[in-house]
Amino acid sequence: MKITFLKVLLLSCSIGTLNAQINSITLKPGPNPGQDANIARNTGANCSDWVNSNDGNSPELASSAWTYRSNHFCDTGIIRSLIRFAQLNTAVPSGSFVTNARLRLFGTDTSGNYGNTGHPNSPYATDNQITISRITSDWNENTVTWNSAPTTTAVNRITSPASTTRWNWNYENGSADLRAMVQHMVSNPSENFGFMLQLENETIYRAMLFASSDHTNRRLWPELEVEYIRCYPHFTIGTSSLSNGIYSFTSPINHPSATHNWTVFGPNNYYDELDTLPSVSTVFNQPGTYRICHNLYLPDTKCATCIDICTNGLVGGQSSNPLPPGTPDSYINESSKGDDLNVAPNPTEDNWTVSFSSRDAGTGTAIVADMLNRKVTDMTFEIAPGKNELRIEGVNLAPGQYILTLSINGKQSNTKLVKY
Repeated sequence: MKITFLKVLLLSCSIGTLNAQINSITLKPGPNPGQDANIARNTGANCSDWVNSNDGNSPELASSAWTYRSNHFCDTGIIRSLIRFAQLNTAVPSGSFVTNARLRLFGTDTSGNYGNTGHPNSPYATDNQITISRITSDWNENTVTWNSAPTTTAVNRITSPASTTRWNWNYENGSADLRAMVQHMVSNPSENFGFMLQLENETIYRAMLFASSDHTNRRLWPELEVEYIRCYPHFTIGTSSLSNGIYSFTSPINHPSATHNWTVFGPNNYYDELDTLPSVSTVFNQPGTYRICHNLYLPDTKCATCIDICTNGLVGGQSSNPLPPGTPDSYINESSKGDDLNVAPNPTEDNWTVSFSSRDAGTGTAIVADMLNRKVTDMTFEIAPGKNELRIEGVNLAPGQYILTLSINGKQSNTKLVKY
């Protein structure tokens, strides 16, 4: 069979490669692209104007509640941290589906502050766990203050455990809640405002410290690793060596969160909806041009592509008479065979009976394959002059569609079998 590809219509797609189903990037911004800041407020007397002060160049991300009399003349104060991975907007295409996300924060080995209070030998409170919330309004690291702090949401908020050492305590989170927060930022780039870190219990003598993107040790800069699938609707086309007319179409995206919809348009108002699997097969009975369309659905996005195939159709044991417009798919094969060939019942819940007429005695073969071109039945039978019947066992087959390739005295035909 000669196959000619006429044209490709790209309705909506992203550039990508067929073997790159899962993409992965790691963001670890330094001082220039990095965006983080501390915001603070005083909670006691004798304090400077913390609530209107900006701290956008600190080497630390501090979550603390402490007394600051010695250096800031303040009885008590609270510090929270803001961090944004702005490169996410360009590193991950909008509309991608985030399959996994991991946030890594690295502890410091020294500080002008006390360090982490959550460790066995701490003289202070050890319940210093922090919450990490998605920020819902814009902010600037060079101007943000407590009084101009952005808003946050409790949706998908995550909580760290208490630290176990005073210094060099690292934290990593790869939870479904973090993935959901990152997904929101990817799906809505204009709402990528980052995260806020704060103590879960903001009463004094609790603290947790991490390095910021302004730290002198680049290995300690915060990291965000994101794995994602791009909405890539293109697909490969294959033909079966088992019999003429069987085509397979395969999407490179094979993930539980992806939904596939395949449709075929052909001559004489032919229309068929194929399976919703990443890989499907069908048989083209009539010669002509067929348009195969693949619609790929990912959470929050959809893309599609179509391709036209010009084919001679099935060339063995087939009539080329066109079918009436609107002919149901279940009748297409039986209407185009000639030679008094019939399959009944079709669909069936157990077995099929194939009846045909032959002028001569001889031998025949029957091969049944599933829609992935895997052979499930292969048999040889005797042919008598006149009317013949052949039983095709379907009791033990899974529900679905199959292709019967029948060879009668050297003449081949193909029929779609349906098991329900």
